[in-house]
Amino acid sequence: MIKLKIVTPQKIFLTDNFEMVTVPAQKGELAILPDHVPILANLKAGLIAAYSANIINKKIIINSGILNFANNEATILAEEIIDNKKYNKKYLTNQINMLEEKLNGYLQNGNDIALSQTQAKITDLLTIQSLLS
Repeated sequence: MIKLKIVTPQKIFLTDNFEMVTVPAQKGELAILPDHVPILANLKAGLIAAYSANIINKKIIINSGILNFANNEATILAEEIIDNKKYNKKYLTNQINMLEEKLNGYLQNGNDIALSQTQAKITDLLTIQSLLS
């Protein structure tokens, strides 16, 4: 079994045991089974799925975070747990529109770093939007 602990800046969100956990790592989805080699990974916006008896027992959407796995303990430090209350369709649409306006400005003035960061934020919001719908 894997002891999964998900922590946000506000609280410990979840502590429980599961057979497998999948996380949205920056370089693709990562599946962790018991006795996996130790790993430290950056997480992007996406779904954390925790499995028991070969079925998804818990689904948690995050906007970003860090995974530390060692000795069958997975600790996820998540920036934020996503819920439908704050991240409703109107909020997401407004945020995407606002970022797209900024994107146009960055394109015109050649600010490549801000352009890249804004594109990543838009991608994260689109991922969250698709997971919530």
